[in-house]
Amino acid sequence: MGGHVIFSHWDYFDQLLDAALGPDSWNTLQRVSYVWIKGRWVAYPFQNNIAALDKEDQVSCLSGLVEACVANATAPGRPANFDEWIMRVMGAGIADLFMRPYNFKVQPAAAETAGDWYIHALLLLQALVVCCNIMCTCCASLAVPRCS
Repeated sequence: MGGHVIFSHWDYFDQLLDAALGPDSWNTLQRVSYVWIKGRWVAYPFQNNIAALDKEDQVSCLSGLVEACVANATAPGRPANFDEWIMRVMGAGIADLFMRPYNFKVQPAAAETAGDWYIHALLLLQALVVCCNIMCTCCASLAVPRCS
C-alpha cells in the first residue's frame, strides 16, 4: 500500500493494521517531498518552509499567517469548510500561493466540502516554526529549527 493510503496518527488504526499485516511486515521509508513553485523547489510541508521563497512571498505568507492567528482567535465556532480552515490557520498568503492551487489540483471540490476528516490529515501550521525558519534563513520539515 502507498504511504498516503496508510498515513495515520490514530493508535487504533495503526494497531488494526499491525494486527492484519503483522508488525514486522512494514516497509518504512523516510518521506522526502518538494513543491516546485516559482522556479524553485520548496521542501514539504510547504507551510513550514516558506523561508525558501523570495522575500516578497515570505512577507505575504507571514503577514497572512499573523492575520489568520488574530482572526482565528476571535472567530465564532468552527470553520464551515476546508477553505475557511485554510484561511483561519494559514492565512491568505499561503492559501493563495500554495494551499488552494495544490488542493484544487488534488481534489477539486475539497475546499468547499471537506469536513473534519480532511482537516485532521494535514500538518497544523506552527507560527513559531515559520518565523524561526525565515529569521534563520533555513528550512525545517517538522521541528523548530536551531539557529546557529
